[in-house]
Amino acid sequence: DSDGILVDVGYKSRGLIPRYEFSENELNNLVPGQKIEVLLDVLENVDGLVVLSYEKAKAARAWDDIIKRFEQNEPIEGLVTHKVKGGLNVDVGIPAFLPGSQIDLQRVVDFDQYVGQSITAVILKINKKRGNIILSRRKYLYEQRSEVRKEILDKLAVGQVIQGVVKNITNYGVFIDIGGVD
Repeated sequence: DSDGILVDVGYKSRGLIPRYEFSENELNNLVPGQKIEVLLDVLENVDGLVVLSYEKAKAARAWDDIIKRFEQNEPIEGLVTHKVKGGLNVDVGIPAFLPGSQIDLQRVVDFDQYVGQSITAVILKINKKRGNIILSRRKYLYEQRSEVRKEILDKLAVGQVIQGVVKNITNYGVFIDIGGVD
């Protein structure tokens, strides 16, 4: 209804989740009878309703995943939601910060081109108490590039004929890109 989403949690009265805890996309995808994870906020408010939080349940689940990925040095995917001072805000279950210097391997001038895109990045720092997560897409891209470079170099042999793209011609030689290895 206009106040929020009513959820049956098996208690004597239904639970209420305020509408603002859902994005427009999440609201449009909700259907009666659908199961969702919620966190109990208040057992009974003045109207006799159980107050639930979808946002807090989602954040608790996201923190568990984020901490696990950070400890195991695994990349994480997220959606770039908007530009902020000095970088981008990325939704990885909870808001994370991607500094401008960590967006790409080369310097990025126009941050707006990433808004709305799904990206993969490495978690540089986390502070659960302050709710801070710092990401680096640059480090992720560098690691991917290093893996590709290693694979190509491992396959190269003296006398082998390979295809490449001329990147630069100088008076002392020619630089060729052979698929990620200059």
